[in-house]
Amino acid sequence: MKKFVAGITATALFVSMAGEAEAAIKKVGASVELKSGKLVSKKTGKVVKGHVRYKAKVYHNGKLFTGVKDRTYYKKGSTASGTYKAKIYRKGAPYTGVIRDVYYKKGVASSGTYKGKVYAKGALYSGLKDEVLYADGEKVSGLVGGVYYEEGAPYSGEQDGLYLEEGKVFSGVVDQSLYVDGKKPAGYKLYEGTLYCDGDIETATVQVNDVWYAGGKLANGSITTEAGEQFHVVNGLEVSDSEPEIPDDTTAPDSETDDEVSEAPKQPQLRGYELISGKLYYDGVIATGTQLYNETLYSNGVLSVGIASYHDRYYENGTLANGLIIVGNQQLLVSQGRLASGVKDYVEYVNGEAVSDFYYTNGTLYFKGQPNVGVVLFRDKWFNGASLANGLTVIHGGERMLSQGVNVTGLVGDIYYKDGVRFTGVAQKILYTNGVRETGRKWHGGLFFVDGLQVEGIFLDNGIYYVNGVLATGRYDVPGLGVRYLVNGVLANGLVQGIYYRDGERMRGLMLIGGKLYYDGLPNTGVKRFEDSWYYNQYPATGIIFTAAGEEYAVENGKGVTGFYQLAYYVNGKLEEGYVLRSGELYFNGRPHNHIVEYEGIWYARTKPAHGVYTINNVTYCFDNGVKFTGLYQKRYFWEGVLAQGPHNGKNYVDGIEQP
Repeated sequence: MKKFVAGITATALFVSMAGEAEAAIKKVGASVELKSGKLVSKKTGKVVKGHVRYKAKVYHNGKLFTGVKDRTYYKKGSTASGTYKAKIYRKGAPYTGVIRDVYYKKGVASSGTYKGKVYAKGALYSGLKDEVLYADGEKVSGLVGGVYYEEGAPYSGEQDGLYLEEGKVFSGVVDQSLYVDGKKPAGYKLYEGTLYCDGDIETATVQVNDVWYAGGKLANGSITTEAGEQFHVVNGLEVSDSEPEIPDDTTAPDSETDDEVSEAPKQPQLRGYELISGKLYYDGVIATGTQLYNETLYSNGVLSVGIASYHDRYYENGTLANGLIIVGNQQLLVSQGRLASGVKDYVEYVNGEAVSDFYYTNGTLYFKGQPNVGVVLFRDKWFNGASLANGLTVIHGGERMLSQGVNVTGLVGDIYYKDGVRFTGVAQKILYTNGVRETGRKWHGGLFFVDGLQVEGIFLDNGIYYVNGVLATGRYDVPGLGVRYLVNGVLANGLVQGIYYRDGERMRGLMLIGGKLYYDGLPNTGVKRFEDSWYYNQYPATGIIFTAAGEEYAVENGKGVTGFYQLAYYVNGKLEEGYVLRSGELYFNGRPHNHIVEYEGIWYARTKPAHGVYTINNVTYCFDNGVKFTGLYQKRYFWEGVLAQGPHNGKNYVDGIEQP
């Protein structure tokens, strides 16, 4: 039996129907009385049958009534709040409102709209409904699956500097403006036979890539440029009426006589290229090969027929080709004879060649120039026929739920889909099986669910704690215990992530655990004293240690040393205080003395009695085995340790030197 620790709370306004219920239940008074907790008739002594109201309490067949009567919920005779037979009641009335993000209508988890949010079977709805996309009960505004939505619908128009069509970045013409990847392209761009400048139709007369345009279209006839120049153009190309100049040359006669000079005969004038009866001649002879004359292509003197290539341009029946042409087995798009990029007959071309059999524009998908038939994937979107697929669509023998050609993730009606297929698992803390929300109490993936909803808060089940349906691990406020640390659902004991716990509480103070010292649950660091022993980090200390206050101790296996240790003398681990003679040597505060000092009437230099000459406070002294010396030392006379001055023993001295 699972015991829930966390209860359900709600702060909604409820409508009470208690007044109606009271009117419907018969009231009884002096004719009845309570005996042994049962309502009986005073006259007959028998239990009062049916539903009656006695002293503001409702009884049924003599007992305090628990149940629903006239749509009002009673518990032990009084209108109550709670759950009864899968319905939620508040002050006796079936509840309509939201509790913990679950929508109830007349006590039952329901679908519908409440305070501007959409619910499905009580849960905030996410998915496509009536061609509107919802997330957590609200219409989506933003980018979802690569599509931008506004109030739940794919958005068309300007958004953050980009033009969108059905939520996607748009390429094409809208309101006579050209967009490429959502932006007006900079500079000149030719699209479907129209010239655009910075995204708008070029209205002036301009020359782009050696081709003249007027009002955005290929110019023909006489044009006047912005600079005032006039030209005659055909299909955007400038046309000249001039003929090639032929040199006028004459040749002198081969010979002359002695008596006269004959006049040189006139040579025929070279005529160059000319059209005669539709045929091209050169100097009066049919022109051979391929020739371009007056922007028209000829082959062996006659107009070129069909498709021909000349100087990197294509000609059709003698004139510059435009539109679709067949070269070999390939269809190409050309403009003024050059390979072109653009869209023709719903097929997209780049550098003259079709880039795909499919082309999508203005909401319609074309295949080889015709509206698409059947289900196909194009540019990561599914199409059913010529339109983006919506709803259940059969793909490779299986059904998928699609919205605007994209796999749906979310609720559609009462079914939850993920990536277009019925979902089994947990989504938004709700458990689904084959797309249908579960009912009853279920465990799934280590989580606990009631009527499909993941249980939130902390609760106890067979001695194991769970939080939000998962085995509890971490620090939680456990009812009845306070804040405790849990590991896999049980109170932590022992080391957890380097911290020592006991019954879920972090250990405080010093404690030995397994021969190791811990402080406030953590491995001890530094010097600590515990139970008459010194520890360094986690183990009994050995060596010279210093406390946090700077005190020095000598210890062996945690105990203070008494005796010599590392050239010093210690008592119970502390340096011996004051001056002490040990084995004839002087020690001060546990260490060998390092100066000159008088101790107990004897002068010591370092550790031994002083012997010889020493300077103390700028005065020269002479000692003999620690006593101030009187006598001659190194040719000088000392008196009570100092250099003699004046008369001593009948002699006169200066700085210890005898004077004559």
